[in-house]
Amino acid sequence: MQDLLERLAEILSQQLDLYNKLLLNLSDQRCTLPTGNTEGIHEILTQQENLTLELKALEEARLPLMEKLSQHLHEPTEQLTLMKLAKMVEEPFSSKYKKLSKQVKNITQQIDDRNQDNKYLTDNSLDLVNTSLRLFATCNPFGYNDQDLLHFKGKASKFQTTA
Repeated sequence: MQDLLERLAEILSQQLDLYNKLLLNLSDQRCTLPTGNTEGIHEILTQQENLTLELKALEEARLPLMEKLSQHLHEPTEQLTLMKLAKMVEEPFSSKYKKLSKQVKNITQQIDDRNQDNKYLTDNSLDLVNTSLRLFATCNPFGYNDQDLLHFKGKASKFQTTA
């Protein structure tokens, strides 16, 4: 069981490191979104995707460990939280798991807050783009219909290009 507890602590520490990287990435995103730098935004989203895949892999490694620990401790897997595990094991793991649990809760709350901030920025940016497009559409003397006719101040004429 010692090996399981040590491996779980390693995985949780790795997850915590990745969560911190994700939080920094979300902070970068917060600064990049208002600039409209599409390449920067794309790079940040790619980094987020990679971090998410790494977190998923660690989670997939963590779950079987939790199942094995729940069997050793005769506790249903669904009810075995990190804090509950911390209360059921001895030192040094008890205090280590309590600390990791608090850190994970803290960082996930910060990530959620930053996601909400970024969502707000994204929504407002989209509203601005949509409003601008509507404004341009109402001010534009050119119209376009589905018959490829270019309209200018209510008059239709064929738009032709020469090659």
